[in-house]
Amino acid sequence: MSVEPAPAIDWAVEHRRARQRIDELVAGGSAADGSRVVEVCPEWTVHDVVAHVVSLASALSAGDLPRGDIQEWIDGLVEDRRSTPFLSLTDEWDERSDAIDAFVAGMGTGGATLVYDAVAHEHDLRLALGRPGARDSSGVAACAAAVSQLLAGDLGRLGLPAVRITSAGRTWDVGAGEPQLEIELEPFELIRVFGSRRSERQLRALPWRGDLDRYLPAICHLPLPDHDIDE
Repeated sequence: MSVEPAPAIDWAVEHRRARQRIDELVAGGSAADGSRVVEVCPEWTVHDVVAHVVSLASALSAGDLPRGDIQEWIDGLVEDRRSTPFLSLTDEWDERSDAIDAFVAGMGTGGATLVYDAVAHEHDLRLALGRPGARDSSGVAACAAAVSQLLAGDLGRLGLPAVRITSAGRTWDVGAGEPQLEIELEPFELIRVFGSRRSERQLRALPWRGDLDRYLPAICHLPLPDHDIDE
């Protein structure tokens, strides 16, 4: 089986497009929407998730880098914006748009991490707000490469051989060695599965070829939802 190379991705462009889509979600909502609980991030409200994606890009582009515990730093950024009105949250990154673009461009392939965070949370917000869409966006397609980077790191850490993925007509191997697990998924489902946005029952129902149990610790890099997620 041939393994096709990944297409070139402009991560700064994809991050800007994700910001624009989230801007539209916020602008199309109401102040009350900010208090909705986000099903796949149950400790956060819609306000918190928007504050997170806004503050992460804004802080990093301003040179405010994490010191010490990263989660504590992330939580602090969200807390700092607790009093910002929901409909005004995205004003911050609109004002810093050029700086954010330059920062993401300067990250090179590392920009995949920020794009994946923004796109994953975009669809978390869509689920919470009942406004599905943009599942065929270039951002979703790009995040197939981003989750591959994430998976490769987990496979390496756990000493597991490669996973072979087929999506949108392309096949590629993630990790080192001969693949011992294979899956074919559409791009949107791919980023949700490897982004820990599906329950274990849903994962097990997918058409895996290989020993899924062996690979679950790498695939589930975050705690899985305790119930099925239907989008």
